[in-house]
Amino acid sequence: MTWPAACLFDMDGLLVDSEPLWTVAEQELTVSLGGTWSADLKAAIIGTSITTAVPRILDWMGVTDRDPEEIQDWLIGRMSELFAERLTLRPGAAALLASLRTAGMPMALVSSSYRVLVDAGLDVIGRELFAVTLAGDEVVHHKPHPEPYLTACSLLGVDPADAVVFEDSP
Repeated sequence: MTWPAACLFDMDGLLVDSEPLWTVAEQELTVSLGGTWSADLKAAIIGTSITTAVPRILDWMGVTDRDPEEIQDWLIGRMSELFAERLTLRPGAAALLASLRTAGMPMALVSSSYRVLVDAGLDVIGRELFAVTLAGDEVVHHKPHPEPYLTACSLLGVDPADAVVFEDSP
């Protein structure tokens, strides 16, 4: 049996479930803007990038006098706080990562999240587990483009054909 040269992991949705925390922050934002949170609004933004979600939230609420970048910064800051307070590993994640580390498997964390959120996530997951971590704001093209995973393989010094990727989305 041939083992992979490295294992590369997504973070959000795979190792940690951050979506409920995003909902908390998005609800707080909506209320602070004088609006009401709804399932329809969540459906309109779930799975999108923050640079897509914030303008949709502002448009949904008819808010035209706020800087989207200021709102994005607020959301990222609030998410950092929520990660520190409430983020937990998904079932089985700790055991899998520990087993791979014990086996000497090189691992990378490859996320579409901003570095500040990746770092907050690593405080929960365990930064010592990964030889390489790569955040969405450190690459030109975001997933599903292959650039993040190809970059991680390059940093690990492994051929991408010899690596295994663990993802929760196509």
